[in-house]
Amino acid sequence: MLLGKYWDKFGSITPGKISIEDVRSLYGISRLEARTLCEMAVSEGLFEKKVGLTCPSPGCNGRIIAEFDLGSKLPEEILCVICEADGIEPSTYKTDKLEKVEYYKLANYHVHN
Repeated sequence: MLLGKYWDKFGSITPGKISIEDVRSLYGISRLEARTLCEMAVSEGLFEKKVGLTCPSPGCNGRIIAEFDLGSKLPEEILCVICEADGIEPSTYKTDKLEKVEYYKLANYHVHN
């Protein structure tokens, strides 16, 4: 495994949302080196590359409301359950109008509620 010497520090990063900046600051490396490291982790099956859609409502403050594999087909609309629960209209948004955030996630990591 090419990433063996780096793997021990990955435990201190939030496994469900790993940014280039997280990796850059953790290892004290450039953004390019951090991106390369993350892409190597994807190629070795350690990370998955994701895209998150953020809610535009001020009450959600940029919260990611849906997550998809990067490159997958997105639905036309997405529901923000926080906005819906708070009675905010609209609570359904066109995905092509939402901000998209790319990040990495540990492979096979799932959030349990």
